[in-house]
Amino acid sequence: MTTLEMALNPLDRYKGTRKPDEVRQSDVVPDKTVEEMLEKYEEVHTFDNNHKYYIHPFDTMLSKIKDIASETILTPKQINQTLQAIKPNDNYGRLRFISWLIQSSYDAGHNDFFLDLRNITHFYGLCREVKGKTNNKVNLTLDGAAGNNCVWFSEHITLKAQKVGDSCASGSNYCEIEIRETGDFCGDGARNSLFKTAFQHTYRQLCKQIDFSKGNTVQLLDANGNILEKKP
Repeated sequence: MTTLEMALNPLDRYKGTRKPDEVRQSDVVPDKTVEEMLEKYEEVHTFDNNHKYYIHPFDTMLSKIKDIASETILTPKQINQTLQAIKPNDNYGRLRFISWLIQSSYDAGHNDFFLDLRNITHFYGLCREVKGKTNNKVNLTLDGAAGNNCVWFSEHITLKAQKVGDSCASGSNYCEIEIRETGDFCGDGARNSLFKTAFQHTYRQLCKQIDFSKGNTVQLLDANGNILEKKP
């Protein structure tokens, strides 16, 4: 990538080296392991014939899909396949499931998760309550708009995203968040976290929203990732 390209699109360095039309079919089409897991997921995450109520009590349904996520260890690529294939009939259950899959995959030794959100709509709570470790943070890169409550109450996560909604990283601890655009209440209640951006308007917005008394820092970067300004 040239210096000019980075200046025009500072966050392109976080989107990988391949352009959208270069993404292989195997990156988004579910393989056999993902298909079998999704069958189990759909069996418990199902509504009645009128599409109004779950066939299981809500808490029971969440417990069952968490068990499925714990039993099936997926690679980061398979988790992105799952996100593309999963039915969007319930946003809360769908994104909790993805968050649990990421946690299980990370706990099994995987990292460097990439999620393509360009065709995913109407969701919130991505990577909610995901926990990394001090010397091995969960690395998450998002291509597209991440919705509200992203990495909500998570710990030791490095997030690189183009756009997040309201309450990104709220309640987070020891996280590193680099974004192009943000909604309201970013970092509300966050502690010991670093918020970075290469865009002046987002930097000013973050400086107004982040509580510096809780060990948080905000940085403005240039196109090469060098610090131009920071607070406090």
